Parts: sequence; structure tokens; C-alpha cells
Amino acid sequence: MKVDKTKVYQINKSTILNMIRLEGPISKTELSKRIGLSIPTIMKITSDFLNSGLIRVLGKANSTGGKPAELLEFIPNSHYLIGINIGRHNLNGVIMDLSANIIAKESCKTGDVLPESLLVEKVISLVNSLINKSKIKQEAFLGMGVAMPGILENGKVLFSPDFSWENYDLLSELSNYFDWLNISIDNSNRLLALGEHWFGSGVGATSLFCVNLGYGIGSAIIENGIIVKGSSGTAGEFGHYVLEKNGELCSCGNRGCLESVASGNAIARTAQEKVKNGEITTINNAVNDVTDIEAKVVFDEMRKGDKVATDIVKYAVEGIGIALSSCINLLDPEYIILSGGLVKSNDLYLPYLKEVVRKNQMPYAGRKLEIRIGSLGDYGASVGAATLVLKKFIENGGKIDPIA
Repeated sequence: MKVDKTKVYQINKSTILNMIRLEGPISKTELSKRIGLSIPTIMKITSDFLNSGLIRVLGKANSTGGKPAELLEFIPNSHYLIGINIGRHNLNGVIMDLSANIIAKESCKTGDVLPESLLVEKVISLVNSLINKSKIKQEAFLGMGVAMPGILENGKVLFSPDFSWENYDLLSELSNYFDWLNISIDNSNRLLALGEHWFGSGVGATSLFCVNLGYGIGSAIIENGIIVKGSSGTAGEFGHYVLEKNGELCSCGNRGCLESVASGNAIARTAQEKVKNGEITTINNAVNDVTDIEAKVVFDEMRKGDKVATDIVKYAVEGIGIALSSCINLLDPEYIILSGGLVKSNDLYLPYLKEVVRKNQMPYAGRKLEIRIGSLGDYGASVGAATLVLKKFIENGGKIDPIA
């Protein structure tokens, strides 16, 4: 079989650059030992990186009798990345360097999502504001990643129940405006997981299951550093695990989905219904109007000891725990990472969630499992979106793809 030398060289460049990024400062000799490539090959590739400004010589290693070896390190601020997260309630974005140090960040309300052009205009405005705030020149950007909820393919939103979008070519619309910028788009839950895996609570994990608990519920699976997408690109739709036969109608069109039972939206809706039905609770005292009840209000009243609020949250958490236990039996991940808006109140429900998981998972399943809280916060999906661009850059051997 004929070997594609160009492809092999690109893989070698990718491996070397990533090792310098993760393990630096590191010498060429150590790179050769760790990767298994010859010193001449290491020297040629690192010379390319030095000339392009991706790495630098930090200094000399301590001598072991011969000539001290040069130590190479990655330069985080050699380039910059834009990450945008399009959420149903909030639109946020970051500009960060190659080590996820945030240079600028900004958030605004999502507002109307139909027609789609309204939201695209808002995204464009947010990106321009971030660039102006950062004062970074266009040529210093590697690209922009965009996190979008729903089922996507090649930058097109095939279906997004949160937005009621179908077959909308988001990539083309953004590329028409930002014609100087490489743009990549993927599902927001996958990019949240990618961000946590590279820079958050999932660093070093072989396998992880990242669950986004917010207005809706989503998830993503990473195995050996690779995002699992499935044969049709829908892997990770944890929120549409059917929990209750003939239950509440879900935005996806099915009934009884976990998202319709246990999401932030479901918690708020349930609380509104109970207040309207006259149940005795302090929830209604916390708002001016029943329609103002959000999940945060329910958690706040639970913290004060309100029984109705406590019952609502425990019911939702029980559903999440049952669904998680099934995923543990199926996937056996090393980490489960919980992120999203509901995680802000994890002190109220995490012990109960773990109890429900233990009760429902198969004996001996998940023996090595660790449940962690995501560490990237409100801008996690934006960081993950920017990380998608970085990942492609590293995999391409430190080369920026030309804009189509």
C-alpha cells in the first residue's frame, strides 16, 4: 500500500505541536523519545513552528554532562480564537488565546429567533463588539467557532426544536458577512463537552459524558478524545430519553422526554401550574406574576425550606438520576460532567442525584465513575466553540485552512 507522505508529515506535525502545547517546556530529545520520531524529523518540524511563531525557545535544560538541550514551549498568544454560543435565552461569546485565557467576553439576551435573520444580525453585532473590545487585528484570528442547539450537518441547522428552525444554512449566512474568517459550527452540547475536555473538568479523561442541564437538557459523549456523533449525527440527545409514557408534550414532538420533565423550563412550568392550582407555597410570594416564575425562583424557595419547591426539584432530579443510571449502564464513562444553569444550585440536589444514580444503576456498573461539576461556567459552550477551531488547527499540523 502506498504511503501518503504528506498526510504522515501532517500527523507528525500535529502530534509534536500538541505535545509541546501540553507537556512544554520540553526538549527535542524528549520529543523524539516520547513520540518515536527521529531527531532530524523533530528538528525540521520544530523549526517550522519556530519560524511561524507558534513555539519559542524558553531556555536551556540542566546539563547532564553534554551540551544543554533547548526547551521549547507553546506560545498561547500567537493567535486568537472567537467562540460564540447561541442559547435560547442568552447569546454569549468570548475571544481567547490558544490556552483558553479569555481576552474579551460579552453576553446579551437572545430575543426573537424568527425570522432567522434577526438572530444572525445579533450574532454579527456581538462578534463585532467582541473584536472591537479586544483590539486584536483580523490577521491574528485563527477562526470562529459557533455553538448551536439542534441537529446540524455541514454548518446547516437541520432541526432545532428550541428555535423552530429547519434546514437553515447558518454557516453560509455568517460566512457571507465574515468573509475573512474561517467559521466552524457544531452542536452546543458537543462543544461544551469539548471545552470541558480540553480546558475544564474533563482534562485527562479517556471517556466522558457531559450533560448540559439548563433551559433544556442535552449531552455529548467523548471517547478517546473523539466526539461521538453517531451514524446520522444525533448521538447524545439525552434530553429526549423517554421517561414517562404519555407524559408532557416535548418541543421535539414526542411525549414524556426527560427535557419535558426535568429541565429548567419544565421546573418553571410545573411551579407555575401548582401556583395557579392554589397550592400553598412561598413561590408565588417571590414574583409579581405567575409567568415570572423561573427555575431559579424554585431553587431559591427550596433553599428556604418550601415543601412544594423541594418536591418539584426532587422529582426533576429523580428523573435525571434514572436517565443517568441507564447511560452509565450503557456507556460506562470515566467521568460524568454536569454543566448548565441548573448546576448553579448543585448543593441542593447533587447528593440526592448521586443517591438516585446509585439506586438505579446496575450492580458493579460505573465502579470507576466520577461525577463532576463543569468548571467553565456560563461561557463554557463559547469556550468549547473556540476550542473546536483550535482542535482543527492542531490536527492540521498548525496550519490554517484557506477560506473557501
